[in-house]
Amino acid sequence: MMIEQRERLEEVATAYAAEPLASSEEELDSLTSEAIGELRLQDATFWQRVKFRSRMIRAVEQGRQRRSHSGANGASRGAIQNPPPA
Repeated sequence: MMIEQRERLEEVATAYAAEPLASSEEELDSLTSEAIGELRLQDATFWQRVKFRSRMIRAVEQGRQRRSHSGANGASRGAIQNPPPA
């Protein structure tokens, strides 16, 4: 994939990741189906990549949010998971 295409993929995937999951997935599925129906396989592949990448971006962001929300509890959890040597 060329650099311009990668940049475009990242840009579009980031935009879809910022939208609600259900509507984002529905729109991407529609774009993919339309491209397949018109035998635009490169376009269909692009939309599938956008869908996959937007899921990855969303998952990373959710992980960051979970860690930031558990920051106060993190020390006690770490102590339980990694007890000091006896």
